[in-house]
Parts: sequence; C-alpha cells; structure tokens
Amino acid sequence: MEDIHRKAIALVRGHGDVHDWSVRTVHRRSHELYLVRDAVESRRTVETVRAIAKVHRDLRGPGGEPLRGFSSFTLLPDDSPSAAQAKLDEALFAAGLACNPPYTLPGPAPYPQVQVWDPDLVGHPQEVLEDLAGQMLAQLAREAHAGPSSAEFYVDLTETHLTNSQGVEVRARDAELFIEVVILSADGHDESEYYAALRRRTLKDLDLPVEVARFAAWARDSLGAGPPPTRRGPVVVSGQALVDLLVHLRHASSGAMKYPLGTGPAYLRRPPPPGRPPHPGGRCHPSLGCGKRPL
Repeated sequence: MEDIHRKAIALVRGHGDVHDWSVRTVHRRSHELYLVRDAVESRRTVETVRAIAKVHRDLRGPGGEPLRGFSSFTLLPDDSPSAAQAKLDEALFAAGLACNPPYTLPGPAPYPQVQVWDPDLVGHPQEVLEDLAGQMLAQLAREAHAGPSSAEFYVDLTETHLTNSQGVEVRARDAELFIEVVILSADGHDESEYYAALRRRTLKDLDLPVEVARFAAWARDSLGAGPPPTRRGPVVVSGQALVDLLVHLRHASSGAMKYPLGTGPAYLRRPPPPGRPPHPGGRCHPSLGCGKRPL
C-alpha cells in the first residue's frame, strides 16, 4: 500500500503542469458470503489496493483570466512506469478542458474523531457473516408464504492514506457491513419477489430478524397489491419508510441523475478534429462546445 502511494506522489509531484494534487490510496479487504435459496453458494475474500490521484492544472482563459482544471486517474500496483505516465498525461489533458474559477486545496486542520471501526465486525468477519445468514434463514422459516431466493453478505475493511500538495497527511480505517437479500412470496396462485439492501457501520445497529420480518411482510403484501384509489388527504410517512423515501429523493435530485456518465457539462474528453488546432491554454477548440456550457 505504501509503495504505490509513494509512486503516485512522485509521479504527480514531478510534472510541471500539475499545480496542486492529492493522492488517496485505498487498501480494501472484503469478506463475502453468497447464498442461493438456503444453501451457501460461495465464500470469498477479495483484497484490492489502488491509488486515486487528483491533479489540478492552472490555465489562462481567452482574455488572460486565471482558470483551474481538474481531473483524476487511478494507479494500480501492476502499472508499469509508461502506463502510469500515460494515465497522468490523459488526466492532464482532461484537466485542460475545464474552465473553473481558481480555487485552492485544504491544508492541515483538526477534524472530529468518528468511530467507524467496529471491533465486533473486524475481529472475525467471516463468522459474523455466517451468523447473520443463520439469523436470516431462521426468521424466514417462521414467516408464512415467504422464503429466501438469494442473499449476499459483505464485510469491507478499508485502510486509507491521504496526502495532498498543501501538507495534508492523514490515515484512516473503517469497517462496513452490507447485506442484499431477495425474498420470494407465493400463495398458491401468485408469486412475488422483494429485494432489500442494508448497510451498517456497527453490528449493534442491526436487528436482522426484525428487518427480515419487515421485508417478508412487504413481499406478502405485494401479492395482492394494486394501484390505490384516488383521494385527497394527508399522508404520513414514518419509520424506515421515511428513510427509504428520503434516500430516493436524494438520489433523484443528485447531479448523477441530471448528468449521466458521459453527458456532464464540466469536461469534453475528445481532441479537436484532424487539422484543427487546439484552443489556447490547452483547452479544446470552441467549435466543439468547450467553454460554452454552464458549469
């Protein structure tokens, strides 16, 4: 982990067109358990290391006004020096297409301590997953007209090292539990399927039997569900239903929904047509639309 972190820093620090930078190296160990129906399909442990480098490039606009561009690239442990250099060059090209007002990166500062490393999760993660799978199956065995279709259980243990050009040097580690379950319901005439996902930072915050009972009830309810009658009146949303509604609204109003991948206004990642010179300052030619869209 530290080798690739130093490699990424040396790469961005040694380039004259990089005026600010940050490198975030992530080492993740994922413990996974997969079920099909009530049988274990597989157990896996997946380990990954990567360094995400963000580069900031100072530019000049057509009128000489200062601008700053930004892009990023991911460095992998097996990347050769030439491959790493090519990734940096591509990121700097993309940064040269941006037209953002100047800004600076944050420097060192005190930050509050947040507990995201649960000893109950990290001590024996595979045993935790096996126990949770048993709790889920035991609860579904008590539920009428409901049973498991499939389920996935993960414990992700992550170590992060962050360094930037303004002197920030921090390390952190966190643990996260993630569960996906698909519940089948049938009454002899109709069948339905309900998908649910849970994410927790600490094991004590999860009461899986209660959650599974709620999911099973929704699966059964969907057997006879239909469009509600039209009416005017107050609607009260509470409990987990309120949380689910707010999560959906947050996603529906996000930039990711407004600008799907490849349609955002901030970057145009293509060179000018053959024979046409690039725009001054490294940005693309105005005929390609660069600089004409609001950021």
